[in-house]
Amino acid sequence: MQSARRSALRSAQRLRPRTQRRFESSHGEGHGHDAHHNAAPVNESISPKFLATLAALPVGYSIYTATAGDEQNPSALTRLIARYGEIQEDLVRRNAIHTKALEQAAFDRTLFHESEGAKNVNMKFPDQFNFGSPYSVHAGHQADLSAVIKHYKEQNRKMDEQIAARQTPKKSG
Repeated sequence: MQSARRSALRSAQRLRPRTQRRFESSHGEGHGHDAHHNAAPVNESISPKFLATLAALPVGYSIYTATAGDEQNPSALTRLIARYGEIQEDLVRRNAIHTKALEQAAFDRTLFHESEGAKNVNMKFPDQFNFGSPYSVHAGHQADLSAVIKHYKEQNRKMDEQIAARQTPKKSG
């Protein structure tokens, strides 16, 4: 493996082109003591881009004054500003409608929260107390459910009172 690497390195070195190194200072040009002379003065002209920029200012002003309108015939810039003003008026109207809808929704929500709850207990299957065949009930085995119903109504009433107590604001004074 080592011999293959050495032979590849030798062949790569042989194929690499060899250039002579040249140093400018050795030929008398470049950074020698004679290179510190000032360059000859050059006459520089004004750039065409600068002249175009200078010409654009009075041309732009003259176009603006020519297109400026009066009260009956407003200019294009005035019409553009007025169009954006109309868009802003539409947004104000839309926001007013949205605000009115939100206020109505808040009023409805408050109305629902302050209303009294149902007087009965909501169950998934209210007939679960009476579940079973009415034909296979032995005498004396039918339970009196009025006590159970009374218990759940009382429990529901207490929960409603607790919720109402939490929702009413306390007066400090």
